[in-house]
Amino acid sequence: MIASPEHETAIASCLTQLASHLDDEGSPIDYGRRRHLFTSESITLNLDEYTQLCRQQGWARGGTGRIHMLRWMLLSFLLGTHADLPPKTIHARDQFRYQVPPLMRAFLQEQAATNLAAHRIDEPVLWEPPTAWCDWTDWPGATPEQIADSDFDTLIADRTPAEETAAALGLTTEHIRLYCDATGTTQPPPPPTTPGLGRRRPRRGMLDPGFLRTTHSSGTLNQSLIARSADCSLSTVQNALEEAGIPATPRPEPLSLRITREELEQAYLHRRLSIPDIAEQFGLDRHRLNLLAKKWGIEIRPNSTTSNPFALLPDAPALSEPMAAISNVRNCVERLRRLVRLPGQRNLCAAARSLGTLPATLTHQLHALEKAAGVQLIERTSPLAATHAGTALIHEAEHLLSLLDAATPSSRPAPSPTTSPTPKAQAERVDAS
Repeated sequence: MIASPEHETAIASCLTQLASHLDDEGSPIDYGRRRHLFTSESITLNLDEYTQLCRQQGWARGGTGRIHMLRWMLLSFLLGTHADLPPKTIHARDQFRYQVPPLMRAFLQEQAATNLAAHRIDEPVLWEPPTAWCDWTDWPGATPEQIADSDFDTLIADRTPAEETAAALGLTTEHIRLYCDATGTTQPPPPPTTPGLGRRRPRRGMLDPGFLRTTHSSGTLNQSLIARSADCSLSTVQNALEEAGIPATPRPEPLSLRITREELEQAYLHRRLSIPDIAEQFGLDRHRLNLLAKKWGIEIRPNSTTSNPFALLPDAPALSEPMAAISNVRNCVERLRRLVRLPGQRNLCAAARSLGTLPATLTHQLHALEKAAGVQLIERTSPLAATHAGTALIHEAEHLLSLLDAATPSSRPAPSPTTSPTPKAQAERVDAS
């Protein structure tokens, strides 16, 4: 579109003047923040409101390709420039720019304002610098004011393709699309088809209005399940709900609006809290939070349902790497209490009797701790002895357990009864028999 060096000079001059005014006067929009916050995955598009708008205007809702274009235009409004697209979708994008109805554009701008409000951003959706900022008069190409609205309206009313419209007006096709972007005037949609007579046969079974109202009032309405059970499409279920006067179930709010990636990483990776505990802390659904963690590339631990019991201590101390791994072992507090009492015991069988448990249980718990720590902690000698790594970990465990007991006095263990009866008890049993 730049046809000569003079045109390059005009554009370079304009950019220089714009940069100078922006340095002096600034912009009401923080585009850097928007680029950080808004991506094709993080933006929210209310499909229920979109479907309702299509029904009100008699438009075809379209499929996934249309939704993809809607999300692209929504993201472009938020970023202030055309968002990136795969090369294979460029033609569809250009067609969409030429044909998107003004009401649809206004709807997407409302959705953009909703996305900004969700992040507590008080900014206009769009902004253009004042024309007075650039004093160059001989602009290359054509401005929107140079295109006769009546000529353009006549051409698009006949649903003339963009290429033919551009040729008739002596412009390039991209000039026509830019005119549509700037003015909001686009090719009108095809006239709605004449509606049919509607349904004459009442819906039966799971699509019966009475059944749908009952499941909706009880909170058990599941559109996908009804579609599978009734052997119909999801749109058929939605039509049945609309006919029965049942409001559509609102889509859940994206979790990314209630917990940031930094907050999730801090709680899960550093404090080593479990996914269920994090979900409870933030008031979220744990299954959706688990999916969000995977989407953000956060590696899920095999024992992701077990929390670090020391994370909630006042001024929680930093854990060594072996202790951090052990902190997510199931029942790690009980196992650490037993670990610290192992050195000096004659063997594992004697230790099990002293601790009131079975030898197999104690052996299994010790193996689990050593596997998590990645090192041997107890030498299987007689008596049992802590390894060098085990000694350091036992000292750390004793400190953590004392902090835990001080914070929660009820967690202090009661003396463990021995599993074997004393000689006196054995004699009393013999006398009684």
